[in-house]
Amino acid sequence: MGMTLSDDSYNSTQQAPVAIATSGEYMQLGTVAAAGEGTSIVSMWFHSDHGAIVDDCSLTLELDQPPATLIEAENLLVNGDFSTPGQNDGAAYWGNGCGGTVVSDSTSLYMADGACVDQALSTGAIQTIDNSTATFSCLIAESEDYSDMSIFLNNELQAVKSITPTDKNSRVEVSVDAMNAGNGFVSLYSDGHLRVEDCRLSAEAQVIDSGTDADTAIVDVDNTPDSTANVDADTDTTPAPETEITPDPVVDNSEPDTSTDNTPEPVIDTGETSVRYRLTFNAQWSADLHPINFPPPAHFSGLVGAVNNDQIKIWETGQIASPGIEMMAETGGTDLLLAEIADAIATGTVASDIAGGGVPVSPGAVSIEFEVTRDHPLISVTSMIAPSPDWFVGIRDVALFDGTVFVDSLTLELPAYDSGTDSGLRFTSADLDTQPMEPITRVTSDATDSDFVNGLPSLGQFVIEKLP
Repeated sequence: MGMTLSDDSYNSTQQAPVAIATSGEYMQLGTVAAAGEGTSIVSMWFHSDHGAIVDDCSLTLELDQPPATLIEAENLLVNGDFSTPGQNDGAAYWGNGCGGTVVSDSTSLYMADGACVDQALSTGAIQTIDNSTATFSCLIAESEDYSDMSIFLNNELQAVKSITPTDKNSRVEVSVDAMNAGNGFVSLYSDGHLRVEDCRLSAEAQVIDSGTDADTAIVDVDNTPDSTANVDADTDTTPAPETEITPDPVVDNSEPDTSTDNTPEPVIDTGETSVRYRLTFNAQWSADLHPINFPPPAHFSGLVGAVNNDQIKIWETGQIASPGIEMMAETGGTDLLLAEIADAIATGTVASDIAGGGVPVSPGAVSIEFEVTRDHPLISVTSMIAPSPDWFVGIRDVALFDGTVFVDSLTLELPAYDSGTDSGLRFTSADLDTQPMEPITRVTSDATDSDFVNGLPSLGQFVIEKLP
C-alpha cells in the first residue's frame, strides 16, 4: 500500500514510503508523506500479487504542525516503550512488513524468523529532522543471529546499524545528519530473534523559549550498558555483518555483571592493515533436505562478489537488482556483475572483485581466497541456485574488521533469495520476465511462490577463515 500526493493535473509531487505486508493474517500498516507547495490531491492505493483483504482504512491530516520543541531525552516515536499493544499481539503504531513473529508484552517487542517492523514518522518529527541530527536507538534485551535497525528518509535507506549477540544489555543507536525530508520511517529487522525495549528517536534539541537566553541542548543518548554480560572472549572480535544472513548464534548463558564497574575489557588493536581470507561454500542443497521437486542436476554457479566499503551496495533486499545481479541470478553469468564491480573499483568504493568456481553438483564445496583492508572491510558474495528462475544465495556487507581487529572466522547460513527479475514459480520454469522488476526478497515457503515448500532450510554455509 502507498500514498501519492499530486497537483491539480495529477502530476506527482510526493510519494510516501511503500508499506508491504507478507503475512497471511491481519496486520496494521501505515505510511506518512508531507504535502509540499502545489499539492492538492492525495491518492491512497493498494496492490497485491496474490489477492488481499483490506479494511478499516483511515487518512489523517496533520494541519500546520510545527516542529517539535524538544527537551532533553524527548522521544519523537509513538509507543517507543511498546506499552500499547497492537493487532496480532504486536505493538500499536509499529507495522509488521515482513511476516515472521512479532509480539509485544507491554514493556518490550519480540521479533523472530525474519520479521521486520517499522514506524512512519509524523510530520512534526520529519520537520525536526530537517534541522537536526536524528538518532534512532533501542535497548537490546535479547539478540540471537543477525538483526539491524535503520532510518529511511525520502524513500531511501539513509543509515543502518547491525545488532549482534554481544549487544545484549546495551543501547544500540544509528544516526543521520539533518536533511530536507518529505517522509520517513524507522525500522527493526531480525533474522533469528530480537527483543528490544525503550526505542527512541531523538534529535538535537531546539532552544527552549523560557524568557532567557539558552544554548542549544543536545539530547543525551545513553550508550552505557545497563549491565555488561560476561561474554566469552572468542565472541569479542565478532563483527556486525551488514547483511540479511544468519550467522552462527552466540549464546550468552552468563549472569550479568552487577558490579559498579561496567567498563568492558579493551580490545587491543593489532595494527594489521590488511588480512587474507579463505571463503568456503559448503553447499547442502539435496533431495534429503529439500525433497519437493528436487531438480537434478542441482548445482550452484561460480562465486562472484566484491571487497567493498559502506559507500556501495552490491545487492540488497528491498531494492531492485542491478543488471549484473539479474544476469547472475537468472543464468549464472558473471561478466556483467564483474563489469559493474570494475566501475566501482574505479570510484574507490570497491577494492577488488571476488570471483571463483561454483559447485557443479550439490551437495559439494568450493573455496576462494581474497584480501580485506581496513578501508574496505566488507565482503559481498553471490551464487545462482541452478536450475531456478532467478534465485540465488549470497551475503552482503559482511564486516571482517570491526574497527579494531580483523575477525578470525565466521560461519554464515545461506537462505534463498529471489532477485525479482523472473516470475517463474518452479525450478525449471520457462523464462518469464518480470515487468516491472520487483525488489529482491527472501524466497518464501508458500507453495504458490516456489518449489521451496514445507519450509525453507538453509542451502548451505559460507565459512570464512583468516589465513596466517
